[in-house]
Amino acid sequence: MRISIVGTGRAGSSFTLALERAGHAVRLLHHDELGSIGSCEVLLLAVPDDAIAEVASQVAPSRDRLVAHVAGSRTLDVLAPHPRVASLHPLITLPSGELGAVRLVGATYCVAGDPAVLDVVGSLEGRIITLSDAQRTAYHATATVAANHLVALMGHVAALAESAGLCLDDFLPLAHQALRDVGEVGPHAALTGRARRTAPLADLRLRMERLDDVNAWRAYADAQRAQGRRVGLVPTMGALHAGHASLLGEAKAAGDVVIATVFVNPRQFNDAADLSAYPRTPEADYAVAEACGVDCLVEPTLAQMWPDYPRPTSTTVSVRGVSEVLEGADRPGHFDGVASVVAKLFAITGPCRAYFGEKDFQQLVVVRQMVRDLALPVDVRGCPIVRDEDGLALASRNVRLSAEGRTRALALSRALGAVSGAGTASGHRRRMLEVLDAAGVEIAYAEVVDPLTLAASGDDEEGERRALVAGVVEGVRLIDNGPVTLVTKESHALSN
Repeated sequence: MRISIVGTGRAGSSFTLALERAGHAVRLLHHDELGSIGSCEVLLLAVPDDAIAEVASQVAPSRDRLVAHVAGSRTLDVLAPHPRVASLHPLITLPSGELGAVRLVGATYCVAGDPAVLDVVGSLEGRIITLSDAQRTAYHATATVAANHLVALMGHVAALAESAGLCLDDFLPLAHQALRDVGEVGPHAALTGRARRTAPLADLRLRMERLDDVNAWRAYADAQRAQGRRVGLVPTMGALHAGHASLLGEAKAAGDVVIATVFVNPRQFNDAADLSAYPRTPEADYAVAEACGVDCLVEPTLAQMWPDYPRPTSTTVSVRGVSEVLEGADRPGHFDGVASVVAKLFAITGPCRAYFGEKDFQQLVVVRQMVRDLALPVDVRGCPIVRDEDGLALASRNVRLSAEGRTRALALSRALGAVSGAGTASGHRRRMLEVLDAAGVEIAYAEVVDPLTLAASGDDEEGERRALVAGVVEGVRLIDNGPVTLVTKESHALSN
């Protein structure tokens, strides 16, 4: 078959090599080369999930062409208005084009849509499974748990091994054998020792509590601690994606009883339109939370959280010094809303470990300072940024970007990449601004700061700092950050 593949990331490169080796005539295109797809029989979209609908809409419909995507999280409606549509999602990881091409042959594929997609999968000797649209969210969440949370769990093993003076390699044969046992005899039978007698770890029939009442939530957390269990809290505003799943996985891997909260907090929005546009996906959130092993999903009502809303709430928590800069400078009152709602979440939950993503780095700093100042019985854990394969930091707002907007948004991660080497604070700022400006991003800031105080760094400083960037693309405010190394002007001059 003549196949055009749109998307030059790992998925696109992997499918290109695999399908070429299977005897197809394949062309690999960037998404801005849609005018060059020619008279292909199959158009395969290997672009980020959030960009599929936009890319598909830019191609003229034809009954002579099958249009398919390779996303596990998207149904076929994102390919409208094409008359012949399909999806094929491989249940494997694709770490590189070459390795991915090898793994695609003989892999298991979740397929849907036009029967012609079966010929594509068949040419790769793939095993086929089918799902309804209603099952897809849970399917994708399960795949995320199977791939990413196993990695997170082994990270926990590595940390424990290091504390004993050992290394991860000492335990990998044990882990490999245990995983083989799961495949051969099932999770319950694969448990050994004391775990086999108690057997909670392998209970696949997840019994997740679902609460919306503050008092029931408080009682649940108290009951867990009374039984000697440690509570892990993952606060979210819903629209759960792989970034949230990684936080849930960290809490689960640490052995916590995981409480996840979903509450879109109006007090941290200073733009009513932004609040109205914020995505809300309650049933999909439930499926993701359940697949990630959450023990209790709390979805408090607005009346439960802020009884007087929309009138001003009498009590506000403000964390001065770290709230007024960066995001706080352009969004007055935002971090008062964040600190107030997080303080309430902590007050209801009680002593716990709380997990926050480093993507919202300033939020993490604000929460840590609040916990320190108020001596709250909460251990705040920062978790690494999760990125899409093109480098864009995962965020619920990404769904509002068009394909062209998403391309411009990649300038944020590129700006951080431009300062990966050691340099002066002013030099790093200049390079980040240049990258953002060249991409046409409406720049909010590009700053290098102390990671504890968020104070702007000067050229007389050296050591590890944090680079933070923010900008607006198609009306959507985006942020990103990463570690950066500073040297003084004198040291930089000597090294050059």
